[in-house]
Amino acid sequence: MEEMSTDEHSSGNCCMDTREEIERLKRINATLMQEMTALQQAKDNTEERHKELEEKLKRFIQDHWNTERTALLAEISRAKPEPDEPASESPATDTESSKQAGPVEVAVETKQQNSVVRFASQQLEEKAISSPPVTVKEKPPPNPNKSRQGPQLSSETLVELVEQIIARIRKLIEVANGGPRAGLNTPQLAMSIETAVHEMALMIPTSNAAFNGASAKRMTAALSLIRSSSTALTRHCQQRANNPLLPPASVDVIIKHVHEIARSAKDILEIFQQTNPK
Repeated sequence: MEEMSTDEHSSGNCCMDTREEIERLKRINATLMQEMTALQQAKDNTEERHKELEEKLKRFIQDHWNTERTALLAEISRAKPEPDEPASESPATDTESSKQAGPVEVAVETKQQNSVVRFASQQLEEKAISSPPVTVKEKPPPNPNKSRQGPQLSSETLVELVEQIIARIRKLIEVANGGPRAGLNTPQLAMSIETAVHEMALMIPTSNAAFNGASAKRMTAALSLIRSSSTALTRHCQQRANNPLLPPASVDVIIKHVHEIARSAKDILEIFQQTNPK
């Protein structure tokens, strides 16, 4: 009897320990569930905060670029040469006086003009007879590169080139921000900007003969910066597009390069306008 009571007591203690262990595991499970819920909520809050900051950054970049673009376009519009005014008509008094001239004066003037023409024709005929034949030398074909030299570059042409660069930059910014032109190719747009930059750079001289010492140094620095920035922009877009392991082209990097390009274009236009006012 004593052994049976001992076994029953032991089994009762075992069941009690098991129930306590189950309760303890339940409490631990509830605690873990609470922690997992808190972690998930913190993750959701972090993602929402990240999206909010990303939207704020995009809006800030877009606003900053719009401000820079507006200032540059205003500078370009001020730098455009004004159209020449039409020649003023002769006063009405001269016309009226010519109408009032008598037929005798007109006849005398016509007779004098005819005599002058006849005398000039005789002189030309005598000179043609007495002079030996003249061999006409053919002029060599014009050098296509000569027309692209800086001294022949007009202010209007430079303004058009800068406007073309700004238009391509604006299109690239819209693509980078996922705008209406998001389906376009980013490397192709960057390459078009670089092409326009190099075309403009080839037409601008940097020698001291075209500019004074300080202006030549400023022009050289601006051309160097706009070339390097356009090349870096194209390289960045091409690397991100050709390597699927890398993320897409960074908006921040694109904004940095196009800002340098736009600022250099503005400096180039300003220096050229100062040294070539006409």
